[in-house]
Amino acid sequence: VVVGAALDGLSPKEIGVKFRRDIRPLTTASITTWGPLNLILFGVVPIHMRVVVSMAWHYIYLVFVAMWDSGYLGHFIENSRAKLRMSLNLKIPPPTAGEVAAAAAATAATASATAVATAA
Repeated sequence: VVVGAALDGLSPKEIGVKFRRDIRPLTTASITTWGPLNLILFGVVPIHMRVVVSMAWHYIYLVFVAMWDSGYLGHFIENSRAKLRMSLNLKIPPPTAGEVAAAAAATAATASATAVATAA
């Protein structure tokens, strides 16, 4: 988080804000992703295939982290839910006002960080 923010050109204060905001959900996502996947990797996958399988999972995880960091993940999930609702005619409830506000805040924070990095 710190290195990525520094490479984005954020100030030390902005890096601290981003670190405090992002470290807990990123750590939780990492533990909940790699814990079960490592159990599968070392318990089921044959030794000669472990590197390939691990690298494939790692690539998918990095795509997830990049989408999450850019704020695109929330849009992707909402668009996917809307398409699923339409195609299957499901009664999935639309996002709550709190979810919309949280997504807007995350997008605004990403946009302001991008603007600061671009201005610098």
